[in-house]
Amino acid sequence: MPAFLTSIGAFCLFLLIHVIAWRIIRERKGLLLLAWIAIGSFLLATIVAISAFSEPLSDISMTLPIFGCLTLAYLHLYVGTFRSLSVRILEEIDRAGGHMTTDELDRVYPVKGMFDERFALLARHHWITIDQHGCFLPMRKTVLAAGMIVRLRKLYGIKRAG
Repeated sequence: MPAFLTSIGAFCLFLLIHVIAWRIIRERKGLLLLAWIAIGSFLLATIVAISAFSEPLSDISMTLPIFGCLTLAYLHLYVGTFRSLSVRILEEIDRAGGHMTTDELDRVYPVKGMFDERFALLARHHWITIDQHGCFLPMRKTVLAAGMIVRLRKLYGIKRAG
């Protein structure tokens, strides 16, 4: 069995387990769980390829880069589709028949609620704290991450993002 087919099999197994897991699991879904599903899928497909099809280890060495590329492309699609605010706004405009004012959008997808959710998520994951006056204070890791992002944007010539 060629390494390419082993990679495709591992990727298909990853997709199948991802869909099933996301329908069963209600909480604690995220990229870390997806990474574990990807690793498990790859290992299972590799073990099957070696034992059932007597695929030599030299051929197996090519499965990881192929599987990795497929998985990373999929994760970009997944995160972009399910976590992007822009995609959510476009979805609401489409549901409204292709046209929508900002007031109509605010009724179905409240901007204040959107930011409140994000701030609560950042606080829950210890990226910010909220003081007694309601001000948002960054944690040390936030300052370091933001500095790195600013430097990367400068490197790539990106003036505005998000």
